Amino acid sequence: MKVLLIQPPARHIAREDIVVPPLGIAYLAAVLERKGHKVCVLDAFAEMLDFNSLEERVKLLSPDAVAITGMTPVIDSAYRVAKIARRYARYVIIGGPHVSVAGAKVFEQCPDLDYAVQGEGEISFPLLVEALERNKDISNVPGVITRDFSNPPSPLI
Repeated sequence: MKVLLIQPPARHIAREDIVVPPLGIAYLAAVLERKGHKVCVLDAFAEMLDFNSLEERVKLLSPDAVAITGMTPVIDSAYRVAKIARRYARYVIIGGPHVSVAGAKVFEQCPDLDYAVQGEGEISFPLLVEALERNKDISNVPGVITRDFSNPPSPLI
């Protein structure tokens, strides 16, 4: 599966002189690549992209799934990314600290989401991607939240 991992734009808090690599996304990319998936990482925060530029990149990459990091200070930005992703990807997924706190409320806040992953995603997210790729049941994948159910997170690594 072709997966695009996105760190949302955060121009309102971004500084050109401070860039922190999105380690969570890097970990997920490494795990997915080891499992044979094609992975692209788009750090819109570091690149200081606006939403129009981000949309152009998502459209160009044409992913099967888009996964977005959701941190509370920039959750509105993450939801705008989800709305963009909805136009170009079959699956729109959110994870990150905000999801671990808000849980299923993310679906009330953002109707463009298909799935959410709570807790550490290094185990749960690859299992979700594999299940989606193979059209398998996801109801037992740890940490996965949908509009219909919420599974407990996988154990801490």
